[in-house]
Amino acid sequence: MLASLIALIGKYGLLGVFVSMLIENIGIPLPTEGAFLVGLHLVNQGYYSFWEMYWFIVVAHMVGAVIAYGLGRWFKRGLMRRFGGNKKLIEVERAIRGWYDKYGSVTILATRLIGYVRPWSSLIAGVAEFPFWPFFFWSFVGTLLFVYPTMKISAVLMTLWNRYPVAHIFISIGILVGLLAVIFLWRLRPKPKPIVEE
Repeated sequence: MLASLIALIGKYGLLGVFVSMLIENIGIPLPTEGAFLVGLHLVNQGYYSFWEMYWFIVVAHMVGAVIAYGLGRWFKRGLMRRFGGNKKLIEVERAIRGWYDKYGSVTILATRLIGYVRPWSSLIAGVAEFPFWPFFFWSFVGTLLFVYPTMKISAVLMTLWNRYPVAHIFISIGILVGLLAVIFLWRLRPKPKPIVEE
């Protein structure tokens, strides 16, 4: 599947990289690994420098994050208009706002570094009506910190993949084990306590 995705993104070049990054950051679960690999391939072919591609990917991430934030604000207004009298909804909304009032900056920065949690964090920040400019600043800092090592790791994997065809199975198993470890750790996380009506 990843090979097909890489081929599709590669067909559209820079536009494919941008759209893929944007879509993933809106919350659609599209793996961005393919876009990173295509972007690095364009760098290796000499079309762009590493830093040009780095900033291009950062901008694509941020456009997606801002759209997700806006969707969260829009969704919250619609939800409250329709179900604003629901006691449980009001409690959940207050809990989210309370969390973001206390830990919003840290939450936004930290979740920019975590794969598929990242876009949902932008959406929830919008729902919590966290102020836009602090949201933008901490999202930007987190994106800068996420994109650079991801590009470097992808470049190393691409080099190993091209240089050592015999290692394809070991690289694939390593990636699979890494993904399974993330899923396992995610399932072990503390579960939120249910809201109990008094």
